[in-house]
Amino acid sequence: MSFEADFFKVTDVIQETPSANWTWEMADINSFMVHDVVPRQANQTVAVTGRTISTDDDLNPVASFTVTLTPAPGLLTFMAIRIPAS
Repeated sequence: MSFEADFFKVTDVIQETPSANWTWEMADINSFMVHDVVPRQANQTVAVTGRTISTDDDLNPVASFTVTLTPAPGLLTFMAIRIPAS
């Protein structure tokens, strides 16, 4: 089996508080999406404690994340892989 996938990355962002909500307009209702959030500094831990995908009236999807960072503040990178559903 072979498939084509797209990779997306957000430039590093700073999370100032231990817990924060983030939104990213990187979602696709016609594809399989995998999202990840990783720390970009030593000795930090990231936990995605909530993830939702919502759509507007035109079916434009938005991914929302609740992220806990220990210790805060710190740099995060958001990444996604999209695999078309066919």
